Amino acid sequence: MDTPVHPQLRRKAKDQALENPVWGALQKKWTRKRERSPIDDIAPIPKQVRAKPGKPVKSTSGRPQNDPSQSLTPPPPVWGSQFKSSSAKEKKYAAEVPMWDSPMTRSSFGPQPLKCVSKSNKHSSVVEEDEEDEDSIFDIKPEPSMSESLHADPMANLVYTKTGSVRLTDQNVDLRKVIQHGILEVKAHIAFKHGYPELVAKNSYAREILLQAAKHHKTVLIKKRMYVDDEYLSALANLINAHASLFHTDIKDVAYKYAPGYFQLSHNCDAIIDRLLASHSYIFPQIFDAEGLPSPKRQKPYQGQPVVDTLYEVFFKNAKSIGSQFAQRFVDIVKNKASRPEVPIPMVAIVSTAIHATLIAKKNKAGDNFKFTGNQFCDIYTYHVALLEKIQRTAPVKFHKMMADIYEEVYEGLGLWFLDDNFACRCYLPTSAPHDTIFFFEALAVCSAIHAIANMDEPPAKLLIYVDNTNTVAIFDSLRAKPVYNSLLLSAIDVLLTYGVDLRVEHIPGHQNVIADALSHFNNELVKELVPTAQIFDFEPPRDALGVVHK
Repeated sequence: MDTPVHPQLRRKAKDQALENPVWGALQKKWTRKRERSPIDDIAPIPKQVRAKPGKPVKSTSGRPQNDPSQSLTPPPPVWGSQFKSSSAKEKKYAAEVPMWDSPMTRSSFGPQPLKCVSKSNKHSSVVEEDEEDEDSIFDIKPEPSMSESLHADPMANLVYTKTGSVRLTDQNVDLRKVIQHGILEVKAHIAFKHGYPELVAKNSYAREILLQAAKHHKTVLIKKRMYVDDEYLSALANLINAHASLFHTDIKDVAYKYAPGYFQLSHNCDAIIDRLLASHSYIFPQIFDAEGLPSPKRQKPYQGQPVVDTLYEVFFKNAKSIGSQFAQRFVDIVKNKASRPEVPIPMVAIVSTAIHATLIAKKNKAGDNFKFTGNQFCDIYTYHVALLEKIQRTAPVKFHKMMADIYEEVYEGLGLWFLDDNFACRCYLPTSAPHDTIFFFEALAVCSAIHAIANMDEPPAKLLIYVDNTNTVAIFDSLRAKPVYNSLLLSAIDVLLTYGVDLRVEHIPGHQNVIADALSHFNNELVKELVPTAQIFDFEPPRDALGVVHK
């Protein structure tokens, strides 16, 4: 049974509880009755604005008030909804918001003087506010930043279409050169580094290529804006990425043009395709039986005719192709004893992947309108890269010979065929030649043939040269051409005048110019097959025809 508590002890416990803030809410309940005062009917001052005696209280307008304890007139009652306790976040936000007089007038800004900064970064004199110029504070313009100044420069300006896209032909000359150089470099990236660069480097590779292109063309303003304006660089990078996708489409279209014909793919060709896809047999040359079923020659991997034809048309066909523009890179990767140029692994792998994609499309009756993207065919591309690297590790001598043989089959060099003497000459395209022309190398072959008569025991009085390019015929007939051809024409005319030779250049269709074409592709086997007694030699084009001054 509980022991009863003495009434005095109970009263003492209540008094101690009132002093504890935890029991503050029960204060009214436990407060003892006291006598009423005349001011009890007046509403109490809310706790949020109750001040300590002797200190002024600020109103909501910011003006000080007297201590309510000393004032005869109490403040008006303020209801609890207007004095909600604020959280720490709300107090921080309120402290950052500027407080203005209400309504906001000119007096809110105060009479302090303003300082202006001129474009020369020197402080101007202090300007006092004038009542007649009330908007002068809003007329002050800050100094333009580097990004704004580059925006105003026409060289670095980017022109957008109505739909917000960027088109190459709409840009100024300097920016167009940078973009075109970037497009060429991204094609070289696909050929020499990775067939699907967007999968390994995303947009970073395009940005690096553009910065290098701007540096190459010495367009300082364009390069600076690329560094300070990320939106500007992203728009250009998107244009580069779009051309990379177009280049993939070109590779696929060329593979689709050659593969079906060589593999004899008709409407009912599933059996042939299954044989070709088995162990990736399409990379080998094929022998077809009476039923048209292929059997691979496994001694020559990656030397099947579709691979060679696609490599040639995509990368080596003309003077503006990757093979001509970056001829030195094929020499830089050489690792064979004979120093023969080689094709790179990514180039062979991406073409082989395109042939694989063509066979899949044929089997699915999809036609040539299919996407050749890395998301769909990256596994096939990776397989070919791994297989080529395995051959390189396990049989390096055979590997380098194979890559050099492929290069000789696809590379477009110079070939000269002297009919009367069964005499043949060939050479690689010189890396020092100008690459911004269309038929320079065809004209260089004619000039080289003219120089060949200087080494003859009895130079002929008349010389007839056949060439399969009509533009080359025209410039040697009229002796008129663009300035880039001047050194070439002067070199040829100098030999003709020295030996008193009468020159005539005629056109021959390409399908009739078989031996010279085989020589330009270093296809010595075909030349020997057509002319068993032919003697084949290497030669070097005249240096002065390339613009090299003799010392």
